[in-house]
Amino acid sequence: MIQDILASHCHLNSDEFAIRCAVTMIGNVLTRTEKREPLRFGPDERRTSPRVVVQVPVAVTPAIVDHLGVWIPQGINAAMPARSRDISLRGVGLAHAAPLVNHQALVTFSPPAAEPICLVIEAVWSQSQADGSHVSGSTILGVIDANEFNCRHLEHNLPVGPPSKS
Repeated sequence: MIQDILASHCHLNSDEFAIRCAVTMIGNVLTRTEKREPLRFGPDERRTSPRVVVQVPVAVTPAIVDHLGVWIPQGINAAMPARSRDISLRGVGLAHAAPLVNHQALVTFSPPAAEPICLVIEAVWSQSQADGSHVSGSTILGVIDANEFNCRHLEHNLPVGPPSKS
């Protein structure tokens, strides 16, 4: 019965090294060298991994993650355009025009002249902004192989998400 509502399936690689490689590539390819300074916070900071500002368009596709891997529900033809705010080895900050459809999702980064990088995330928090847009913070569950899932069909040739607030 669950296969009736779930179309695409792919293997989730939650290996720490795979996540580190993907996050490092995103940071190195999508930010200028002088912007790679980790964000600084006060003594009350709870994060265990430093964040780096990476503000680029991304595609967010609802997903379901279980012990078998990652499933994309049938009928998902287009990803929601969004914008990354920051990234660390543990999570991704996002800005998006509408609420997330599901707390688990695929976030696709599309570096120029490189394969898309597909991170599987779980939203930890989401907040509505005064202008009606939303921001959210998520934990990275793993990565999926762009060729296995064909992340290209999820690319965001759509209007960019909410403007970054710098």
